[in-house]
Amino acid sequence: MVGVVGCVVTKEGSVVEIFATVVTGVSVFVLGRLIEQFVIKPIHDFREALGQLSYFLLSNQASLTNCNATDDMSNSLKRMGGINIAKMESIPFYGSWELLRFVPKAEDVTEASMLLNLMANDVLHGKNQTHMPSVRIPERVCDSLSKIGEKLGIKTTYVDLPSAPVVRPSAFNR
Repeated sequence: MVGVVGCVVTKEGSVVEIFATVVTGVSVFVLGRLIEQFVIKPIHDFREALGQLSYFLLSNQASLTNCNATDDMSNSLKRMGGINIAKMESIPFYGSWELLRFVPKAEDVTEASMLLNLMANDVLHGKNQTHMPSVRIPERVCDSLSKIGEKLGIKTTYVDLPSAPVVRPSAFNR
């Protein structure tokens, strides 16, 4: 039995049922891609930006805490603060994801970005600052690092590492 447009019609189904199945399958695929592109990818990109910030702060910790940073490091701190806010703003329904704890609070992201901007200036001019002798810039940078880590839920210092190095006993048994 041949139906319209050469489709084989069996007792179990008809051309309409086959068409409905195809349309449903395509619709589910398209809906899945839309959710991926407009919800999951922005959250993933935001988390990736936070990871890059963590990497930058950890790998440059000595220069930052000693206020011995370069102009490039300072500019990178400012740029990363702006990128975090931009990535946050690109996530649809951010407040809902915030309530589900998939992302940090919007206020915390904004505050961490402000701390990054302040720290960008401190790490460049901290050693030479004379207009505020009561402010100890290296301590303020360390406090900023801790607050940024707390607000964004990322690792920014090596403080929480074990006190003794972790060594596999088999490494020295030869």
